[in-house]
Amino acid sequence: MFIIEVKHKAKDILYKKIKKIPAILYVEKVKGHDLLIAQTSSPLQQQEIIIMESLIFKVSENDIINVHSIFPNKPLEGKTNDNKIFKFCFFDIDKTLTFGSTRFLDKDIDEIFYRMRQNQISIHFVSGRAWYDVKALTEKYELDPPYGAAENGGIVIWGSGLKHWEEIGDISNPLRFFEFIHKNGLKHARQDPRQMHRLTEIVILKEPHVPRDYLLRLQKLAHTQENIDVSILESPRAFHVTAIGIHKGTAINQIMDLYRKVGKSQEIISAGDSELDFPMFKISHKKYLMGNAEQYVKANVPKGVKILRGKYIDGVRQILADLVFN
Repeated sequence: MFIIEVKHKAKDILYKKIKKIPAILYVEKVKGHDLLIAQTSSPLQQQEIIIMESLIFKVSENDIINVHSIFPNKPLEGKTNDNKIFKFCFFDIDKTLTFGSTRFLDKDIDEIFYRMRQNQISIHFVSGRAWYDVKALTEKYELDPPYGAAENGGIVIWGSGLKHWEEIGDISNPLRFFEFIHKNGLKHARQDPRQMHRLTEIVILKEPHVPRDYLLRLQKLAHTQENIDVSILESPRAFHVTAIGIHKGTAINQIMDLYRKVGKSQEIISAGDSELDFPMFKISHKKYLMGNAEQYVKANVPKGVKILRGKYIDGVRQILADLVFN
């Protein structure tokens, strides 16, 4: 399926061009533009995909807002999804798909992803890493559809189409908050040097002179004194400061909206290891906390989250078994 967001004036031109592909075509009006939806009864062959994309890009780029190719274009092996519920599994990356502090995904992850695809489970990364890092991993592991999230939900990755990523977070209030804490008792607080340049969040390094309780008191004080509203979530290494309402759950909802617009039923699955993953747990039907999560995370995990016995890749294997056999 292709969903093509176009300006109203380009709709008729594009509609006529795409009719050359055997597909069911219909239009849904949204704010300021149209969604032109080309849906085939079976997966598109590679030649048809090339023709489709060439027709799309013959229309002026100024008239196209975005192009999304959703649902796998390649036929899947294994059982079919007879109940027509599309399953989406959103994985945190670090300490969920990696071992310890290494930045490389476990060598056995390819086999697990293959088994998940056989069972028609779409795989996506939602991470605190930078957008280009998440996008590179999405391409490396050939995730299809290639959607995900970076900066803990502040950036949505659209791996295909004219726009590859989108900032849904705003760093202005997190920056103001960082200045505020420097003036109010935490002048030695510093940003995590390993996190590189951030576009939508401030990542404050966890150090003895930056106590959590005092930071949370300053969060309330910043709201009452300066009208600075931010969200603070904790990871094993840092405090992540974002605009209110921006988190991994927000990004997943943006991705899922594509499917809701065309009336597709979804089952959202998520897996992670820290407080940063709580917002996506809250909107998921099945949710898994890794066995290697810190004890305070396990003690405060949202209701309904399954705490795995397995750590790191063993936990991911446990998720696969649970999804396939339960």
